[in-house]
This record gives sequence, C-alpha cells and structure tokens, in this order.
Amino acid sequence: MQGQSRFIQSSVGFPEGSERLRWDAGFETYMPFAGKGYKTVSTRVLMYYIVLKDVEKDREGRVVRELARRCSLEGSGSERCGPEGDSFRKGELAVEMELDPLLRNGVDEDAEGVELAWEKMIKEIEEKLAESTTVVVRGCTSGMRLRFSKGSMGLQFGDLGQRCQWVDGVLYAADQDLPESQGIHKTTSLQRFIDLVQDTTTCGNFLDGKDLNPSTPTWATPLLHSSIAWNHTMHVRFTKAPRKKKEPILKVEERGPHVIRSSTWTSQGWRLITHSGFVTFPHHDCCGMGTYVVGNAGAKIWAIMRPKRDRCPADLEELSSVLRTSTTLSEDGTYPGSDVVTICLEEGDVMFQPPGVMHCVYTPVPSIFSGGYFYNYQTMHLTRAVLSMSTLDDPNSLTNDERPGFIRTLCRMLIALRYRCEPRIIRKRSLISLILIILDRAKHTKHRPNPKDTSELANEERGEMAFAADCAKALLKFMNMTVDGARKFVCSQGPYYSGGDQEITIPVSPNGLPDPVFPDMSGTM
Repeated sequence: MQGQSRFIQSSVGFPEGSERLRWDAGFETYMPFAGKGYKTVSTRVLMYYIVLKDVEKDREGRVVRELARRCSLEGSGSERCGPEGDSFRKGELAVEMELDPLLRNGVDEDAEGVELAWEKMIKEIEEKLAESTTVVVRGCTSGMRLRFSKGSMGLQFGDLGQRCQWVDGVLYAADQDLPESQGIHKTTSLQRFIDLVQDTTTCGNFLDGKDLNPSTPTWATPLLHSSIAWNHTMHVRFTKAPRKKKEPILKVEERGPHVIRSSTWTSQGWRLITHSGFVTFPHHDCCGMGTYVVGNAGAKIWAIMRPKRDRCPADLEELSSVLRTSTTLSEDGTYPGSDVVTICLEEGDVMFQPPGVMHCVYTPVPSIFSGGYFYNYQTMHLTRAVLSMSTLDDPNSLTNDERPGFIRTLCRMLIALRYRCEPRIIRKRSLISLILIILDRAKHTKHRPNPKDTSELANEERGEMAFAADCAKALLKFMNMTVDGARKFVCSQGPYYSGGDQEITIPVSPNGLPDPVFPDMSGTM
C-alpha cells in the first residue's frame, strides 16, 4: 500500500472539481462522475436528461459512497462487518495472505521446501474457497510491469488496431431511466479506447478482452481443476448420435474431441481494461465458476457482499430472492441486508473469488487487470447453488455473463476423477453436489442437446453427458447412497455457503486389481 492520496495523484479522466471521498482503509479517491450531471453526451436526449437529472438518482455515486463507509479488509479478520449481532466477521467474507518467499523466489537449493510451501498454500486457499471466503494473495509482482500506455499495452496485447467493444459508463448511467434504450456499448479500436482515458466525457470499461494465454501465477495452477480436467481427458472422445427408433449408442474413442465451443477456452482467460470512475453494480459471476483476478496496473476496489447471517438460506429455492433483496440499494443509499468488506487490489495482488459471491467493483484510476474463470472440486456446492438460480436470459438475472458449453467442463471434471495415482479427498457436500449437477442435467430434456441435432458438437455433448452420468452413478454406488439420499445429505449441511465438515476419500486401486470406484476403465486410459 502507498500513500492515502495515491489514487488522487495518479488519476486521469475525472472532470475538474470532482468530489473526493475517504474510504475506511484510509485512502482517498474521486467520486464517480457518470450520472451526476458533470458530463454532456452528443445525443440531445441524453444531454438534456443528464443535465436535469436529480443528483439523488445518481446510483453510481450512492453505491460508491456506501462502499467507502463499509469496513475494509485491512485490520483484524475477527472484527464484525457491522454492529448487528447477525453480522459476519470480516475473515468469513475475505482473507489476506502473503505469498511465501519460497514460492516468490523459487530457491533451487530448497526444492523440497518449495513443494511443501506450495502444497500448504493451495490447501489453505481451497479450505477458504470451500466456505465461500474470498482470498487475496499479496506480493505476487512479476519482474515485468505493465502500464496503462499504448507502448506497454501494444507489446503485451499486440497491434492496438484490434477490435474493442466496451461499455460507456455515462450512457449506462443515463440509460437506467430513459424510456428507450440508447445502447450502452461502443466499438472502437483498442488504441482509441486507450486515448479516451484522457477524455472527461467518457468513462469506459473493456470487460471481456480475450486472453488465450492466461496469466495465472504458476503457483496457483493446482487450484484450476477445470483446466486440469480437460488436460487429463483431452485424449478421449465421447459421442452419442441419435438413431431412428433406437436408443443411441455411446461410443468412446481415444482420439480427442473434434468440436469445442470457443467460450470453453475464452472463459479461462480474459482482460479488464477500465477508465477511472467506472462502477460495476452487484452481481455474481457466470455459470457457478470461481474467478481469479490479477492486478497488472492501476487499482480496483472490490466489495464482497453476503446476506446477513440470519438471512442466508439453506434451501436453494430461496437463494435468488435473498441475494437480490440484500444487494438492492435502499432509499437512503445503503445495503441494510448485506455484510460488505472492501478490498483494494493493486499491482501484484492476486484474488480468488468463490462461485456465487456477490460483488461490486469501483475503479478509481485507469487500470489493467487479467484473470479467468475456473471450477474447483471443493466448491461444487457453490456452483450448484448458482446453477439453481436464474440464468442470463432471465431479466431479473443476478449474473453478468453466460458461457454456453460450461456443462462439458463439469462433465470432464467428473470423468477426470478416474485418473488418479493417489487417493482424492474432497468435501462430501461438494462432491455430491457435482454428482447431482450432472445427473439433473442428464435427466431434464431442456439441458440436453436437441435430439434432432446430429452435428458433431451435439453428438459429443450427448456422449460426454452420458459417460459423466455413468461416473456419477458409480460414485453414488461407491458411497452407498441413492439420488434422494444425496439430495437430503446436501440440504442437511447448513447454509448454502458452507462446505460442511465431512470429507470423502476416493481410493486408488491396488496393483493389478480393478478400480474400486470405476471398474470399467478399459478404453479410457
């Protein structure tokens, strides 16, 4: 952390005279300007609207003012997020860790020490994620710095003439109450978007820049079970083509899949390039995925939100409405139903956010962040909770995105459990949640490819779903549990965010003997 005014001194793009705001952590930022009447827009309707807009309707400003007064992650994690007795402690919503010097420096002379420190850190992070606790690891700065400049970004991202579709925060603020949508997205070159950071009539967010070479730190890769599962099963192709008046035949071949949706890969890595002053309102990330975020340049203030303890349901049918009401700004500009912890993320910080965590983000200075989505075996109960809620095609959705084909990754994760040389220990609630996700999707026709679709993609998705369902049934049989029993067990483990305290060990097979869980391994090795 640097001085308290570092975000004032390094900021560009704010109109002259913008109000300053002090946060609970002690630093200062400018208030967001979008929606306050500071800006003019070329469209006459919008210009007229913004100039006359009541400051009390300035949702961006009211949200940021509320977040600034909420507790920051700095200080003791045992402190409560609020004065109410049902408030969570800060350490239950988010924790900070320092990167072990052995992992930062990679001392060759102590290879065993590096491996022990690595394993210990991964286990600690997984234990926190399983309880829906966000983890921030400080001190991960690499040798090469990335700056918000055309020279630096051109070297990192390639030719700046590339297409850049971004959200205009000024139009977004005005669009909330206009009778007809004016369109909040703009498409320019990346070079033009970078130039506009100096323009005090623009506040942009390039939300989904593609990054097919994700920048997750090497020490963090063991957390990304979804990517690992694809690596371990990429040699196998499953197909199930529809047949007239006959049950489709499941084929398993050692040749790898022929067709994979692009979103399956692009979800693993992306960039966020943002002008100063942009506000992202409360939401959870898509498809029940966890999120990792790496600070490359600038800063983001990340607010982690959770309903008060006595409002957190165990029944997933209530979850969507509870999350919605607890993250809706009240008339007096507060979130009375939520506990909130703010985290200042800067260069060298890496954050791991569990699935389904409601969060709100303010960008006080021009910033570049990278990251990606992932699944982890220890957080499948959270993934299932998210998948039980509304999807993006619902106007009341709480998520910001949707990635078609995500279920293939979950199928591959279940199939990948067949490949192990050591026992796998997974929280029981989480493993059973993954099993139920697959069996429920396999059962309901709305989640399966159209039976008339004979494309290679549909055949492969049908085949993977069928094979994963067989793996799910084998696991239930190993645990001596029925589907109904599995549902009852998951519901008995407390609030949706809890991973429970029971574990299940998936054993390995003794030498020369069939696999004790998946005895039919032939043809998939």
